[in-house]
Amino acid sequence: MRKIFLIGGLGADERVFQNMDLPQFDKVFVKWINPAKNESIENYAKRLSTQIKEPKPYILGVSFGGMMATEIAKYYPDADVFIVSSAKTYRELPLLYRIIGRLGVLKILPVQFLTYHNRIVDWFFGVKNSKESDLLKSILADTDTTFLKWALQQITLWRNEEIPSNLMHIHGDKDRILPINFTKPNAVIHEGGHLMILNKTPEIEN
Repeated sequence: MRKIFLIGGLGADERVFQNMDLPQFDKVFVKWINPAKNESIENYAKRLSTQIKEPKPYILGVSFGGMMATEIAKYYPDADVFIVSSAKTYRELPLLYRIIGRLGVLKILPVQFLTYHNRIVDWFFGVKNSKESDLLKSILADTDTTFLKWALQQITLWRNEEIPSNLMHIHGDKDRILPINFTKPNAVIHEGGHLMILNKTPEIEN
């Protein structure tokens, strides 16, 4: 049975994949590691890739995990790589994010703000019900704030322009975190928000 390596979003663990069945695969959850100070996404992804010990793996990354999967795909040309609710290049990120990075806004934001949960956060993430809201709240509460600040800053500095040929991008047309009009996905999920890995699982798996 082939292994599929799953990479969650910012600070998120295997809980975001709880609705995925994938009986044909042996699921392996890639664990986040501590970043070095000012470490780039490219270098971090290279270190993260050491957890993938298969010559021809399946790799699925969600959101920030999709950016990681994009970088990791460069080291595994025989892999089948899927990214969900993510971006393949920096040009698929809203310009506002890059401006925020240049202005250094993230450096002065209190960490409590970055993990604060309310209905507006639920709306941005496309939460569909109270169960998903509780899960998102739990994930935010468990997120390492040092990792989160590093990751958000590095996203604004990411400059990848290479799209690996072995990569497939799946995106929702209602994603408010990474709006679809900035992206060029291979497949579009109708009414899919940023958390569609939880509530649009059958469509993604098909």
